[in-house]
Amino acid sequence: MAYQDILLEKSDQIAILTLNRPARLNAYTSHMLQEIMHAHAEIEADPKLRVTIMTAAGRVFCAGADLERGGNTFERGNPGGI
Repeated sequence: MAYQDILLEKSDQIAILTLNRPARLNAYTSHMLQEIMHAHAEIEADPKLRVTIMTAAGRVFCAGADLERGGNTFERGNPGGI
């Protein structure tokens, strides 16, 4: 799967998962959640990987939820919601 909001690198026994929305201070979205869940499944399915490092691009790890679409962004039933 090609990721849009994260990066996944694998080297030897290490997976590096990087939040990759530095322009938005890596603010969390439901799309990012889906990508992270997919990446974790990919990591768990690879028996060579022993360690996962989670990091972020830019100057902030994660500014919190991206509420650009409003306060109910993560509610079920909303477009892009969980």
